Amino acid sequence: MASTNNSISGSVEELREDVPLKRTGAKSYSFWKCLHYRNADCLTGIGLVYTVFTTISISVTFLLMLQIYYGAHQILPHGNVVTDNAECSSIGTLILKKGGNAVDAAVAATICMAVVNPHTTGLAAGGIFMTYNHRTRSLPEVIDFGPTIQLDTTTLPRLIIGLGFAHRLYGKLPWVVIVRPSVNLARNGFIVQKTLSTAIEMSRAFDLYGTPQPGQRMELTTLAYTLEVYSNITADQFENLLESSNKPSKEYAINSTFANYNVYVPNSPTIGPVLLTTLNNIKKYNFTKDDTTKPEYTYRLAEIILNTYAELNITKRLYEVTASVVTVTDMQDNYVSIVTGLNGMLGSSHMSLAGYITDNAPVVTGDLETSFMPVIVTDSKFICGKRIIFGTGDASLAVQILSELLIADKNITDSIEASRFRILGEKEIGIEEHFIPNFTEEVMTYLNTIGNLTSLSEPYDGINSILLLGDNSDVHSDTRTGGLPSQL
Repeated sequence: MASTNNSISGSVEELREDVPLKRTGAKSYSFWKCLHYRNADCLTGIGLVYTVFTTISISVTFLLMLQIYYGAHQILPHGNVVTDNAECSSIGTLILKKGGNAVDAAVAATICMAVVNPHTTGLAAGGIFMTYNHRTRSLPEVIDFGPTIQLDTTTLPRLIIGLGFAHRLYGKLPWVVIVRPSVNLARNGFIVQKTLSTAIEMSRAFDLYGTPQPGQRMELTTLAYTLEVYSNITADQFENLLESSNKPSKEYAINSTFANYNVYVPNSPTIGPVLLTTLNNIKKYNFTKDDTTKPEYTYRLAEIILNTYAELNITKRLYEVTASVVTVTDMQDNYVSIVTGLNGMLGSSHMSLAGYITDNAPVVTGDLETSFMPVIVTDSKFICGKRIIFGTGDASLAVQILSELLIADKNITDSIEASRFRILGEKEIGIEEHFIPNFTEEVMTYLNTIGNLTSLSEPYDGINSILLLGDNSDVHSDTRTGGLPSQL
């Protein structure tokens, strides 16, 4: 049983230089006049001082204007890490600072999420990993460690198997360096977020972690010990522990073109092909940016998704899987999206002797086995055009995000924070009633004509995303989960 020790935690600087410039003496120097007449005095004495100072001033002013316009950290960042938790995002950038690549950072941040968000993910969680390098522009590679990996394995938990497998193929730093920050976090304690507190309250799972309140510090000493043991597994030991029954699968992503963008997703047995089919059905309507501002657009989008789900015999199973999303980019143009989760909030609600919650057996209906879906989008015409990295556990959410970003052409923050609906089953539409902003009454009236509206309560799944355009980046952690991004 994991031990908990909760204690309440306690709850810009602007630097300015005002340097007045005064002209003295008989001679007046003009930087622009200097350049025009190529005056030799400009390159010596006071002329050189004026020339250099003016050049520096113009450069600094230009950079400050860019920062004001684009926002902090959006000029040539060396790395972006976006998760549901500020501490996990910081662990990701810490790994980048140590010389790790995007895979190292994403794996480290995902292990961290297994510590701080046990209601959505954990060491028993399954998931899908996708990595892509924009310099080579080869097809993204996908590692699936979902329900195909047996739950009753006594060697390693599913998350460690999947992430360890990905790290061995693509990682750069030693495995122990990747896991160590999460060992320390579990041992020394982390700040409980509202989403975890709400999940425990809703599930009445007080025997797992007690009754932690948001802002309290929670220590998980048993889990820390378990992670420390896993951190010391060598490559040879890891290989020996893999069997045919628990070895992740590896393949290339599939893609389709939507609104002049390449959309890459995992192939079956994930929900990826369902997303591409839905997008192809949307393309038939030739929606424009102006269309997205009309109330009936949301109705039409929901109708298309409902019809596609009916055509492919998709059921409510898609909503039963939780989703924890980690997205990372590095300065070598590596992009990584990892989506992990449990078969229901807090999984089986049973704590293992190793200090992590076990998972329920997956509920499988039809031919699909998992709804974990990392997504990577690139401009189909311009190499330096818009690139988007995100992930979700629900195809209907992915459709709405892509609609906001690629058809409505909104920024990443507005797209993620917009009102969303979820397709729960045949003719059943879930609405996040307690999220602000919400759909207008007119939109709700439209939606009510095509399905039964159901209220969705917190905690909600979040979508964490990175948008790159040229050398600039914009990142956003979904406020539904209370996360914060970290940039290097």
